[in-house]
Amino acid sequence: MRVSEDACARARTGEDHRGVDFGLTDWATFDNGETIDNPRFVRNEMPHMADLQRQQARKKRGSIRYQRLSKHVAKMHARIGHLLLEFLHNKKTLLVNSFAIIAT
Repeated sequence: MRVSEDACARARTGEDHRGVDFGLTDWATFDNGETIDNPRFVRNEMPHMADLQRQQARKKRGSIRYQRLSKHVAKMHARIGHLLLEFLHNKKTLLVNSFAIIAT
């Protein structure tokens, strides 16, 4: 498929075209076989998250200590979300700066 020059919002820096398939096991697979691994932020943080939630389950609901652990659990969820957003931003920027046309 050919994209017209008018459709491109920014000036092309080259003629390098790349096809990308986004998947589950690999974050991205390019048409030349190169892959970018899918980061497993949730899987890596799961032991600490499970420990916090186990501690929280032992506390009386509504108590100060329960609320304190709730804040820790929420911070852990936010941390995982921020790691994912940072990864996506970095890879997205790398793709946009590297290739003139990207087809998914």
